[in-house]
Amino acid sequence: KKPEMKKWKVVCNLYQAQDLIAADDDGSSDPICEIYFSGWIFKSTPIMNTLNPIWNYRMEFQAEFDDFDDCPPFLITVWDYDEFDSN
Repeated sequence: KKPEMKKWKVVCNLYQAQDLIAADDDGSSDPICEIYFSGWIFKSTPIMNTLNPIWNYRMEFQAEFDDFDDCPPFLITVWDYDEFDSN
């Protein structure tokens, strides 16, 4: 018998990144994040001209899984906005 799926409120706080690799010719970057979770894709706003961005971004959403230990992983990627925007 399959376990009963429970509804969970999942909260992810994207606070900051430090010492990112420069992607722009001027030695800075314009970081933007994509956060993947259980089929959802969230995109942060880009923070321009920095290698140490602070987003202070909070995401809340509902997900269904049978036990907290079975919570799907988060995948967070950081891109330079100039590269991200061209895709």
